[in-house]
Amino acid sequence: MPRILSIYYDSSTGKARNEILTKAGYEVSSATSPTQAFELLDNDDFALVIICQAVPTAERRLLFLEINRKWGTPVMLVDSGGEPDPLIRARAHVSDTATPEQMLAAVASVVPLKKVRQPS
Repeated sequence: MPRILSIYYDSSTGKARNEILTKAGYEVSSATSPTQAFELLDNDDFALVIICQAVPTAERRLLFLEINRKWGTPVMLVDSGGEPDPLIRARAHVSDTATPEQMLAAVASVVPLKKVRQPS
């Protein structure tokens, strides 16, 4: 089962996203700070890191750059619209208004499952 690290500051949105991913067949761990994310990355192998739109820009950049430098794990950003940050070249992007199916499609474009279950 592919492992995903979900980094978020808005617990209701992050927990809902994690539930959708878990029901689809992914194993999800959560972090609510860069320090916690880095500790999890040091101790586990993840196929993808998702950074939520609620994470401030400076921390998103720090997370992205450090994850690429130290672990090389693909990153998917959840965006709230507007222009993409030119300093962050994420493997995938998804809107914060995306449907569960759209989010799962974006995740599967980086970390495919043999059979992706749709949320009920």
